[in-house]
Amino acid sequence: MASAFTFPARRVFDMSTLPPKSGVSQTENGDCPSVMTLSASEQKSWKGPVPSNAGVTPLTVPVPTKPLSPLQPATLPISVEPGLVASVPCRRSRDRPKRRTAAAMRSPLSFPRRVERRQWLTARSKRVKTAFYMCGIAGIYHIETAKPVDPSRLRAMLHPMAHRGPDGSGTWTAPGVGFGHLRLSIIDIAGSPQPMASDDEIVTITYNGEIYNFRELRAELEDRGHRFRTSGDTEVILAAWRQWGVECLARLNGMFAFAIHDHARGCLFLARDRLGVKPLHHVRLSDGSLAFASELKGLLRHPLLRQEPNLAAVEDFLALGYVPDDNCIVAGVEKLPAGHFLLLERGKPFPAPQRWWAPDFSKRVRVGEAEAAEHLVHLMRAAVTDRMVSDVPLGAFLSGGVDSSAVVALMAEASAKAVKTCTIGFDQAALDETA
Repeated sequence: MASAFTFPARRVFDMSTLPPKSGVSQTENGDCPSVMTLSASEQKSWKGPVPSNAGVTPLTVPVPTKPLSPLQPATLPISVEPGLVASVPCRRSRDRPKRRTAAAMRSPLSFPRRVERRQWLTARSKRVKTAFYMCGIAGIYHIETAKPVDPSRLRAMLHPMAHRGPDGSGTWTAPGVGFGHLRLSIIDIAGSPQPMASDDEIVTITYNGEIYNFRELRAELEDRGHRFRTSGDTEVILAAWRQWGVECLARLNGMFAFAIHDHARGCLFLARDRLGVKPLHHVRLSDGSLAFASELKGLLRHPLLRQEPNLAAVEDFLALGYVPDDNCIVAGVEKLPAGHFLLLERGKPFPAPQRWWAPDFSKRVRVGEAEAAEHLVHLMRAAVTDRMVSDVPLGAFLSGGVDSSAVVALMAEASAKAVKTCTIGFDQAALDETA
């Protein structure tokens, strides 16, 4: 009576036939029971097939299912490594539970189809850290006068972004400024807590991203007299700022969004990487302060933000299917554009973002196909090798295409161990990535 079967890939509960408050739901591993028992009152509202022993209390009936449409959830196997199976729900539907239970989120390996919305990946035997995770930052800066910043407000801004940092969180405040941080440990796992201050507490940073050439920069800065307490890349950015100021951005090879407060210069420095891999939203508030966060939902927790729609952004979304960079769906909120920085100095007018990088297509070279292919492989090998710097296990997603296959091949070339990979399979040919 209590037996269960694997939840089929293209069928879900027919909720219309279940009695009210029947309590039937998926198990934590994505399974559903094959039979259920009905009390005398539940038999009256039962709309499914009636067995020959109707009238018996309790009555045992099969759990009904129905075909799954493209907009309803599915549970599909994913190969990551032996022993790990993933549950991949598709888009939301009326039949899908609104919230996943804590037990379901501890299943062997599960993540949703829209990975940008719910960015987590958990394994039963060990946590595998991938691009699903990332750090999160938030902060407040009073540009006119050094008003105090309430740490609880920073924590409130961090709370809706908690999925971005499973390994730790912290806040830091000083007169007129406050930073918050959610950490995913990739490099220097035991050290490099954030927000991080310099040894003399003159400069403080909150940072999301990874600097691939931090070891080379560290060696150069040590030659210039800088000393380091940690082995990560965060402290390298602090030292680079103190050594080169705004010009440090051109020396950073990586993906990043960070905020630096320099007490000696009396400024706040916000910067975003060349292609805008890491997000950074900011807004000017009615009390004269600037608030920033990795995600819009962090800013929405600030009580002074007027939550009104930006009609131009709504029009862009309806026309393009997305909101272009530096614009936002909420009026007054902006994204710091890719390859730009914002330097705010207390007591001075609010500045406009300044571009620090732009692609240069002027240096074109005529080469043959073989030479171009060789140079492309050289660039790809260097890019893949740079991104394999990590103190935690690495993996890759395989879509079945040439690009991801080439990345995994170069990872295997640079790795002494077999590369862990993940491929998502669907029973619809248009969506299947295993071929």
